[in-house]
Amino acid sequence: MKITIEERNNKEGDKQSIRLIYWHGSFTDKDGKLKHKRTREHLDTYLHANPKTKPEKQHNKESMQLVEQIKAKRIAEAASGQHGFTDTNKLSTNFYAFFNKIMETKKTNDSNKNYDLWQAVLIHLKRYHPDESLTFEQVTVEWLDGVKKYFESQAKTKSGNLISSGTASSYFNKVRAVINPKKIS
Repeated sequence: MKITIEERNNKEGDKQSIRLIYWHGSFTDKDGKLKHKRTREHLDTYLHANPKTKPEKQHNKESMQLVEQIKAKRIAEAASGQHGFTDTNKLSTNFYAFFNKIMETKKTNDSNKNYDLWQAVLIHLKRYHPDESLTFEQVTVEWLDGVKKYFESQAKTKSGNLISSGTASSYFNKVRAVINPKKIS
């Protein structure tokens, strides 16, 4: 399942309501047209369509941060159901063990480049959270925010330089992929 943010203008055009779109795949109807299966969750917040004042811009910034946090929480909630866990023990599953399991599928005879990238992510995750008993229950929105900030501002290369923003983004995408295994690449 994919989750996206949608902004919709009101009739006056001065505000935008925000909702999350849950994409559940697609199918071809009897006429051969591609149809998407999706549901929507209206969020109780809005944006100024054309913010002009500093308070309006600040409101938009804070609202989008809140929406991103809600989205991350929904991804984490969905992940607990998508890992194949069907009972209350699902949250006690070890995150690093699951990460390793996925990482091992990246080994190929052709190239280990993707596998090496996954290994680098795991090394940095363990620097951020050294406790190897990390469970999915501990993988909260706040934890994910912390990991993202760590990648963006603290993670370093072997030579001691900060990793690039592109690398930070790639690393975080691997973490998200473990939470949402249908997106693993």
